[in-house]
Amino acid sequence: MRVLKRLKEATNKLIFCYSETENFSSFIKLVWFTKLYRFTKKKIKYEKYHNKFFSISLIAFPNRKIFLRIYAGDIDIFYEIFYKKIYDLPASLNNKLIVDAGANVGFASLFFLYKMPNATIYCIEPDADNFIFLKKNLRNEIKKEKIIALQSALADKDGFAYLRSGHFKYNSSITNNGNEDTVEVVAYNVSSFLKKFDIEKIDLFKMDIEGAEENIFKADTFWLREVSELLIEFHSKEIKKNCFEKLEKEKFKVSLHPARLNTEVFHFIK
Repeated sequence: MRVLKRLKEATNKLIFCYSETENFSSFIKLVWFTKLYRFTKKKIKYEKYHNKFFSISLIAFPNRKIFLRIYAGDIDIFYEIFYKKIYDLPASLNNKLIVDAGANVGFASLFFLYKMPNATIYCIEPDADNFIFLKKNLRNEIKKEKIIALQSALADKDGFAYLRSGHFKYNSSITNNGNEDTVEVVAYNVSSFLKKFDIEKIDLFKMDIEGAEENIFKADTFWLREVSELLIEFHSKEIKKNCFEKLEKEKFKVSLHPARLNTEVFHFIK
């Protein structure tokens, strides 16, 4: 049964790659580099090959290239967002202002803009390497000011925090304690962030910040009153429990979706 399940998943992914890529070259590159990454991800250290990337074109985003690093984990994020659709929302939604915290290389924001083309998105990403590729993937939207890209972090207080890199670039995380393995980054308390950028209301707040949600929800959460919906990935059972309690107090309820079953991504609606 396990073999059949894996075979079915591989077939579905192959169909996805063929049906969603704009040309045969993009299809071949996506399949080839996916396989290469799968076979080497446990052996290769990203730092040694951090400049290795490829580009593809997707039917959903015509006349543009989307850039993925081969060994950084971008391929995992790509399939989560565009194949599994873990950030899929009800078709009736048309959010105007979105905050994408933990924006990585911009795939979630691309997905949101495809679904909600009238939106303006604040992309918050503290990792310098990720931010380079975020700007490459979203350069057209940045020029049009549909995307406001910020190399910074959200934290429990304003000032500076410390970024610690993981084995893959999507595992970069924020800590309050600096050492030789961390990099200092600008940090905003959520309330201060809203005030600084004159944001009165957030229609959708996506938060995938590798555990930093714990301290953010331990600090004041008055900002939740200005938020209509949240998409949050939790990084421990304890963090999830504490955040759920705060969200329930502010009258948020979980909206279920098949794409998020067996994940730690939750959609909350007021």
